[in-house]
Amino acid sequence: MRILVYEYFTGGGLYNLPLFSSVLSEGLAMLKNLISDFKSAGHLVTTILDSRLNKSISLQIEADEIIPIFSLKELESIIDKVSLKIDAAYIIAPETNEILQDILKIIKNSGIISLNCSCLGINRVYDKSSLYEFLKNNKVEVPESLRFSILEKLSDIKESVRKNFSYPIVIKPMKGAGCEGISIVQNEQELKRAISKIRNSSNIKYFLIQNFVKGIDASINLLSNGREAVALSLNKQNIRIARPDSYSEYLGGIVPLDSPFKNQAFEISENIVSSIKGLIGYIGIDLIITNNEVVVIEINPRLTTSYIGLRKVINLNLGQSLIDCVFKKNIPHEISIKGYIFFTKINSTHIINFLVNKHQIFEIISPSIKIPGYKTTCPIVAIKSKTKRCFDRKMVNFTSNTGNFIGGIKF
Repeated sequence: MRILVYEYFTGGGLYNLPLFSSVLSEGLAMLKNLISDFKSAGHLVTTILDSRLNKSISLQIEADEIIPIFSLKELESIIDKVSLKIDAAYIIAPETNEILQDILKIIKNSGIISLNCSCLGINRVYDKSSLYEFLKNNKVEVPESLRFSILEKLSDIKESVRKNFSYPIVIKPMKGAGCEGISIVQNEQELKRAISKIRNSSNIKYFLIQNFVKGIDASINLLSNGREAVALSLNKQNIRIARPDSYSEYLGGIVPLDSPFKNQAFEISENIVSSIKGLIGYIGIDLIITNNEVVVIEINPRLTTSYIGLRKVINLNLGQSLIDCVFKKNIPHEISIKGYIFFTKINSTHIINFLVNKHQIFEIISPSIKIPGYKTTCPIVAIKSKTKRCFDRKMVNFTSNTGNFIGGIKF
C-alpha cells in the first residue's frame, strides 16, 4: 500500500510565517515516527515538506518520496497530482480554524481513502461547549463551564464569574486544539488580557470559562474501528498552563502513567469514543485525575504527540493497527506495555551537549531543526527503561540536570 502522510506545520502550514522550532519539533516527531511505523509494516510512503525545511530534515525521515511545497496554496494541486498512486492518507493537523477538516475535504475530493476520523466526528468534539453538554448528559465528569462571546462587555463577564466561580479559573477558546489561547487567571484584573489572548490566537468568536481542576494532567490513547474503541495507554502529560501574558505549552509526558484510576479512565474513554459517530482510527482524550475522580477535558480526533512515546513501549505497530481499524474494522485486543518512557522538549542545544558530557543516556526523538536567524532550537529527547525503579532513578538524574531548560517536571 502507498500512503500519503502529511503534517501541517512541516508541510507548508507556516509558509507565510516564521518557522518556530517548538511547533516544528512536535510536528516533525509525529511525522517521522508515523512514517517509520508505516515503513516497518511494509508500506510505501509519500510526504510533503515545506521547501525551507526540505534540505534540513529530509534525511531524517524514511519516506520513499518527499514533495517540496512552497506555499500552502499548492497543497490541493499536489494532493490531486499524487492521488492516482496513493491508496490512503493520514493527516496530522490541528482542528483550529477547521484546518484539519479542510484538508480532509481535499483528500476526500481527490478520491483517496482517509485514515483519519471523519469530518462529522471531528466537528462533534471540536466544539467544547457542545461536547461538555453531551458528556454531562452521559454522566461523565467535566469542568464546570460557561460560554461567553468575545463581544460581551467585560463588566458582564466579571459579574458572571463572581456569581459562578472562584479564582483561579481557566479561560480557553470554545473551539481549538492543544494549548492555544488557554490561560489560567488568578484574579479579576487578568480577565481582560486573557480574553485578548484568545482573540489574538484564532478567529473563534466564543470562549469558555471553567473552574480550575486540581490534579494530574493525563491522557488516553485509543484506536477505534468506528463502532468499538480500545484504550491503549494512560499517560502523564507535562503541560505549562500560563498566565494571560504568556503562552501555554505542551512540553512532553510519560508513558505509561501508573494510577489506581487507570481502569476507570479506560472504561470512560472507550465508552465516549464508541458513542460518537465518526471517531475512527487514532484518538486522544485529555483528562485530569483528581484525588477521587477522572475529569474529561477534551477529545483530540487525531494523532497526538504522546504517540511518539507510546510506540516505543507498546507491543503493536501502531501504523499498521491504524490501517487495520479503517480497512478491516479490526481493533487490537492483546495489548501490552513494556517499560516506561519519558519525552520532553528542550529549548536549547547547549543542554544537549551538557547531557552528553555528563554521560546522560537519552534518545533524540525529534532532532534540532536549524532555522536561520534563531539561536535556540527545540529537540525532543526521551529516556526509556524496562523497570519502574530504573526509570525513576534515570528521571531524578535527568531532571536535576535539565530543570531550567524544560520548565520543570513532575513525575
